[in-house]
Amino acid sequence: MNSKVWIGLLGISLLILSACNPNNDITGDIVADSNDSCSTLTGSAKDTCYLEAKKCSKVASSTLRDSCVVELAKINNDLEACNLIQNNKTVAYCQEQIAIATNDQRICSNMEEGYWKDNCNYQLGLSNNKEDFCGLVIDLRQREKCFQEVALETNNYKMCRYFSEDFRKNKCFYNIAVDLADVKVCRWINSQTSKDACVKKIARNTENKELCEGIVIDLIKEDCYAMFK
Repeated sequence: MNSKVWIGLLGISLLILSACNPNNDITGDIVADSNDSCSTLTGSAKDTCYLEAKKCSKVASSTLRDSCVVELAKINNDLEACNLIQNNKTVAYCQEQIAIATNDQRICSNMEEGYWKDNCNYQLGLSNNKEDFCGLVIDLRQREKCFQEVALETNNYKMCRYFSEDFRKNKCFYNIAVDLADVKVCRWINSQTSKDACVKKIARNTENKELCEGIVIDLIKEDCYAMFK
């Protein structure tokens, strides 16, 4: 067999082998998977595509991959999935999201990262109107905000005592007293002016002139009686 015939047969054989391999084009490179539309993209666009498709293992960026795992964990209420996350703060955020979704405060208690642990107890305190959960919040302002929201939602005026600032404490007592139309709650206010204003407000709302007599400051008492003339 002469050399030209041999070369011709070899070329035909290579073409046949190439055609039989669906993963290779003529140059022998891998062709994109027709079932994976993200594979044809590059860089951040590719990661974003896999993130939206919830194919977390294929996301190259560790930050985006962690975010992807959080979303999957939330969808499945899968606390164990949070352990697959690399960043500790994101792990805590994932745990907080599962705790809220499942209304399980025990998850909050087992968390180590301070910010998300506080936020976990805060959110469950509000959603359950639970004074005890609010008390577990370490950050002072967030803890008091939790107490305030629960106190106003439940009209539990005794919770107003937890505030460190007199202004906020008095405002809490005032709002609940007016909402309950209960002058006894007004007496918890430690400012006489605010206490009398509280009684006057209830007298107006309930159209009860007799309540004006319990006001101590003369000017406020006169204003109270004047409302009924």
